[in-house]
This record gives sequence, structure tokens and C-alpha cells, in this order.
Amino acid sequence: MRTFRTLPNVYCTLCDQYFVSNEARTQHVQFSENHPLCRPCGRRFINKNALRVHLNSSPRHHYCAVCDIEFHTLASLRVHLEFATVHRSDLDDGDFMIDDDVPWDDDLYEDDTPSWIDNVRHRRYPEVTQPAGADFNTPPGVQEKPDDLRGKASHHHDKSSKGELEEPVVTFTCSLCLEAPQNTSTTRCGHVFCTPCIHKALKFKRSCPVCRTPAVPTQLRKIYLTAS
Repeated sequence: MRTFRTLPNVYCTLCDQYFVSNEARTQHVQFSENHPLCRPCGRRFINKNALRVHLNSSPRHHYCAVCDIEFHTLASLRVHLEFATVHRSDLDDGDFMIDDDVPWDDDLYEDDTPSWIDNVRHRRYPEVTQPAGADFNTPPGVQEKPDDLRGKASHHHDKSSKGELEEPVVTFTCSLCLEAPQNTSTTRCGHVFCTPCIHKALKFKRSCPVCRTPAVPTQLRKIYLTAS
């Protein structure tokens, strides 16, 4: 009597290999470095889609399936869902749009890491810190007029200098690059930066570099500062 040997019929697409059973393929997946790994759970998955399904369904992970981003805390995920452009539903009115006519200059920056932005912010504003347990779900701040912003940037003079005819000339500088900007934009919390700097800052961290109020590039408004 002729005997037939069972041929491998379970396929691993990622490694291009056949296995005799699903159990054999599962064991292969767990020990193969070719397959994506979930480090907190210590498990490997047959492909990236299976890993995304795991991240989205597991209560241990704080995962945004739309953006394919995992967050360390549930609060971070909630802030992302509230302020990320792809999740916003109030952009149809066109109130907050990015000015695409502003040129982008990559030579202005030597380091593209988020820590560079924090270092500049702490050097420029050492007294500004984020309180522990701060609630990011705060209502947007009232935007100020350009005239009010110029008033904040000007120096305060003593009453004794009111009689003088000439006043010192004040030059506004961006708090990120410390240079006089050619194009300026303001965040919803009222802080003013040169447009390339704030666009690049919000690319790495979705918050104002000064007060850490949640912000996204679509909320920026371009303003024009003129000498009074």
C-alpha cells in the first residue's frame, strides 16, 4: 500500500516559507526577527496589519489607527484626537489655513530634534514651566490684535522719559531663532514667531513652544508687523 506524505501547505508571506501546520507557522513567527514585534507584550505578529489590529484592540495600548501612532498615556491620545488636523471637524470654514506662499528654509536649523526646540524655549523663557497634572483641554485663548502684540514687544519707559522727543527703536525677534522675522505668524494663545520657525516647531511637538498650549499648524494666523 502506497503512503502519502503531507506536504507543507501553510504559507508565511513575509519570509516566503511553507509550514506543515498553523502551529508550526505560529512558532516560526514568534522566533523570527523578520516579523513585527510588540515590545510591551513580548509578542511577534505575522505582518504589520496584524500588529495594528492588536494595538487597536488591546486595552494595554493607546493607539490611533488613523495616524498609525502609539502614545504612552491615554491623556496623550486624547489630546492627539482633539487637536490633530486629521481628526478635526471644524476646518471646513477656512478660518485657520496655512499660508503656502511662505518659503521654507532648511538652512536655518542645524538640528531637527524636538529637544532642540525645548532647549531654545528654556533658554529664552527659563521661568516658563509646565505645572504638574496640567489639563490640556483648555478653551482656545483670545487672539490679540497686531497692535497689542507690538505693545508687548516694546520696552516700558519710566514716567520721567515721557517728555523726551525720541524713543528707543525696538526690534521684534523670534523667540525660537532669535532673529528679526520677515514673515510672522501667531498661535491661538497669542504668541508670535517667524512663520518658518513655528511651522517646524509644531511639526515635532503639537504645542506652543512658550506656554505649551496645544496647537497645530492649521491654527496659525499670518500677521504683518509694521513700525509705528
